[in-house]
Amino acid sequence: MLRPLYDYAMRYQLLPPPGMVKKTVKAWVCLGANGTFLGVRQDGEDEYFCPDGGSLTHGDKCNVLVEKYEIVFWKEVQQEEIESNEENKKPQRKMLKHQFYLDSLQLAAQKVPELSTCVRLLEDEICCEQVRQELIRLKIKPSDAVSFEIAGTPIVEIPKVQEWWREFRQQFARHGAAESLCLITGERTTPVATLPLITGFQEVGGNGSLPLFCFDKAAFRSYGLKQSANAPVSSEAIDAVKAALDHLMSSETLSPTLAGMRFVHWFDSYVPLESDLIKQAVGGNSGNHENQEEEQLIEDADEYNDEESDETVEVPSNPDAERDIPAKRLVSIESGEAATAIPASTQYYILLLSGVKGRARIHSYDHGNYGELEKNIQQWRNDLQMVDLGGTGFTKINSLKAMMIRLKPKRKSKKSETKKEFFERMRKELSGITPAVLHAILTDSMLPDSVAVRALRYIRNQMASASEEDKHAPVPDAMCCQWLKVWLIRKNNRKEGVIEAMYQAENTNVAYRCGAWVAVYASMQQFAMRDVQAGIVQRYYASACQMPALVLGQLSILSVPHQDKIKGDYLKMYLEMLDKVTCDIGEIPTMLNLEQQAYFALGYRQMTAELNRKRNELWKLKKEQKAAAETDEEE
Repeated sequence: MLRPLYDYAMRYQLLPPPGMVKKTVKAWVCLGANGTFLGVRQDGEDEYFCPDGGSLTHGDKCNVLVEKYEIVFWKEVQQEEIESNEENKKPQRKMLKHQFYLDSLQLAAQKVPELSTCVRLLEDEICCEQVRQELIRLKIKPSDAVSFEIAGTPIVEIPKVQEWWREFRQQFARHGAAESLCLITGERTTPVATLPLITGFQEVGGNGSLPLFCFDKAAFRSYGLKQSANAPVSSEAIDAVKAALDHLMSSETLSPTLAGMRFVHWFDSYVPLESDLIKQAVGGNSGNHENQEEEQLIEDADEYNDEESDETVEVPSNPDAERDIPAKRLVSIESGEAATAIPASTQYYILLLSGVKGRARIHSYDHGNYGELEKNIQQWRNDLQMVDLGGTGFTKINSLKAMMIRLKPKRKSKKSETKKEFFERMRKELSGITPAVLHAILTDSMLPDSVAVRALRYIRNQMASASEEDKHAPVPDAMCCQWLKVWLIRKNNRKEGVIEAMYQAENTNVAYRCGAWVAVYASMQQFAMRDVQAGIVQRYYASACQMPALVLGQLSILSVPHQDKIKGDYLKMYLEMLDKVTCDIGEIPTMLNLEQQAYFALGYRQMTAELNRKRNELWKLKKEQKAAAETDEEE
């Protein structure tokens, strides 16, 4: 895992000079070439490679050249104040850090003469007070990073500064420490004592920056070794890993938030965004449309939307060809348009990360080749195909981010929550199944049974919670039905005829037919009594999907008055559908298991779509006949 990250940093030249990291500087103290104080320039946006002392800064030492304003321009306090703070020793520590900063700057000035102007200013208390007053006026906080700018050039960009820093930092190397083989490069090295912090954990359980590995517990140590000697890595190699992860986690496109975790992925060679199948399948905030879609999904996460709001995709003449990526490339070649060919041997890497109690948690790590990835994601999309409620097309295939939200239990509290709290709840509730789901997509393998359990729970609650203001009878949620369809297909090893995207009149599964049977009764009631407020669905679905034998007889009796209100061809259509769905059923099951409940939900949805299609066709036929009759009368 670490080596591919190291290679990524080397390939894109992300590694900073040794001992330096990119930082933003809140304010630059501007000096003339002769050392005259010219003012303060505010920044805080541009990044610069700055010397970084790492773990050394935790004691009486600090970073050189760029440090907190309260350390660089430390103001001497009375001895009584230092003694009164004997317990926390903060003033004493700041004084020592300031002295280290000044001493380091004096040493640097011997190699880089330009820095002597900064030394003279810091040694002049009157000038320092002028700088402090200007920093206070500009509302620069004591904890903000500041540095110097000489004749318009930041001191960290003076060419000789990096050379001086490389020599200066050698005094802090662990001379005499035992050497080991670096686990990343395989070269002999003196391992770093502590690992650098990785950024990007703000919304996934962390406070911003966290260590990737820790050795602060006895259980993490072996053979009496201390700290990172248990997993020795060189300073340069681990800095490269940090640079790669910081780069990847700085972008929501490269590492979207998935179920409260950062979904980090990369390839071992350049893959353009339009060919990044992982990003397309998982989803990332690459535009305003996806941002708005995600916000809407989060807003509706604890509500049950009964109306079909998904976009509809027309059913192509050859669905597999239309949805097949290689086929699209062939069309691109034939049309003369440019197409990007990614070698099948290209390797992909995926990390699921979150923050837990002050450290990074690696939930899963997957890797494989692009050829298999392309085939498996194509299969995932094919498996997700589900009929829309019009019965003539497919529902939209949503991103994995959107689909995972459907598996989250409804929040009991009515109190509103922030986006960070939402993702934290998703991380706690879905982190256990997300790696398994991701592995199933990448390897074309089975989904965990908990996916079906969660999808069915959502559907039952959705069907029972329809309000009186709803214009249409509720139908099992499209995304939940897509989850159930994929789960069934893969659980049955793609056995032919298990379940299709459209309604299957020839499907002999009893649970599937029972679901379709209940859907016919519900549609009949909705058609006959359009203003009914408490329908069959709200009252009987939860029982019917688990114990159909106890409910179907009662529904048959209740449907009689509905049939009396339906006339002509519509009644004939409903009775024909009832005959087809009930023939050859045999014994109605008393209790449905998990797999049968999934079939029941899919049968209900697909039959509803089929009835809508037939009813719309009948309505169009009657409309055409009426128009033709009116034309004949006019003639």
